[in-house]
Amino acid sequence: MRKWECGMRKWECGMRNRVEWVSRNAEVGMRNRIEFGANYREANRARSKAEFRAKIGIVEQESDESLYWLEILKESGIAKGEILEELLVEADELVAIFTTIGRKSK
Repeated sequence: MRKWECGMRKWECGMRNRVEWVSRNAEVGMRNRIEFGANYREANRARSKAEFRAKIGIVEQESDESLYWLEILKESGIAKGEILEELLVEADELVAIFTTIGRKSK
């Protein structure tokens, strides 16, 4: 086997592992997006200001994590295009909104 063939096989294996890792973790990111929507709904039904602040804090963390996974998809090259760019903008806006709500509720 030639040196470049060995290097190419290692590269292919590394790419396959990277794609699998990103794909698996992208699913986690999408679940987080669903969860932060549910937590936002729960925050609006809070029985006290303290409970509201706690739930909004969770929403803020989960929305930021969703943004993180979208950024990983973009940077890894797994996902591209206009829809991804729109999702990144929307996710960034949601993080800003939930951060503002959290700060103003204190």
